Amino acid sequence: MLHTHEVGGSKPPAPTRLAARSVVVTVSVASALILIAPAASASAIKVVHIPVNSLPGSITAGPDGNVWFTESLTGDGAARIGRVTPRGNIREFNVPGNHHELTSITAGPDGDLWFTDSHLRRSMIGRITQSGAVTEFPLPNGSLPTGITAGPDGNLWFTELGSNRIGRITTSGALLTEFSVPTPHSSVQAIVTGADGNLWFTESAGNKVGRVTPRGHFDEFPVPTASSQPSGIAAGPDGNLWFTEFSSSAPTIGRITTDGQITEFPVDVRGAPDRISAGPDGNLWFTQFGVGKLGRITPTGVITQFGPHAASPSGIAMGPDGRIWFTASYEVDRVTVP
Repeated sequence: MLHTHEVGGSKPPAPTRLAARSVVVTVSVASALILIAPAASASAIKVVHIPVNSLPGSITAGPDGNVWFTESLTGDGAARIGRVTPRGNIREFNVPGNHHELTSITAGPDGDLWFTDSHLRRSMIGRITQSGAVTEFPLPNGSLPTGITAGPDGNLWFTELGSNRIGRITTSGALLTEFSVPTPHSSVQAIVTGADGNLWFTESAGNKVGRVTPRGHFDEFPVPTASSQPSGIAAGPDGNLWFTEFSSSAPTIGRITTDGQITEFPVDVRGAPDRISAGPDGNLWFTQFGVGKLGRITPTGVITQFGPHAASPSGIAMGPDGRIWFTASYEVDRVTVP
């Protein structure tokens, strides 16, 4: 069924997360039209909703021209990795075994997809090939890997929420090193490679943005707003790092330069900014969990919001097709940016 509706955007004043049995699912898609605020222009973004029988979480562009995402709360209780084509056809791959909590996924330097699996009973780093073969590599109990990214050294780097460390693993699955984060109990979250060749990560409880070099040297930068809960982080087209502040009492997007200078831009609608990604238009796009909105911020800090659009949008990424993709409750959505 086709559902089309128009919802005004809002612009606030500037400044202010083994072989697998596969399941093939072919779905029809519904589109929704969401207009940018009249003050901007008469242009619009087009959103296509692709239903999924699960709660999709993290999402990333794949090297195969498709988009890949993690799934939880599936209909049969299995943990899955999903793949969706630019045309909206979904194929799902079961992660073998029990006790999974898939939290993040990224494209690896080896042409495979890599993900974190942070169930309380077992901590794993997972690899899935483009054909759907899954291998998992164990970490020390209680590590609770959360974010993951391809590093500048050809390895995968990840955060360990449980052990307060940053880990590094080779594409053959050898755990090379775990580096302790200087701030105790910092609750490390997302991680990304910056334009400076270092790894940047968020510390939700530490209220900091951290930087670690490939050799393991740390620097940490306090976020000016207290208890802001830094969450998602992305490399921007301007060479800076952009991050979300998940606090619903003061929702904010932050920008940090590679020398550690932080600027914050308040979001004008209550609702926690969750994940953030560079977009095809030279801007950054983010999800607002709990209020069903998408946001866009320019490199100069001008924010435009779209929605309400979907229930609890979460992960977001730019796809190989040049469109924005994001996850929400029981759907994966595709956004065409004018």
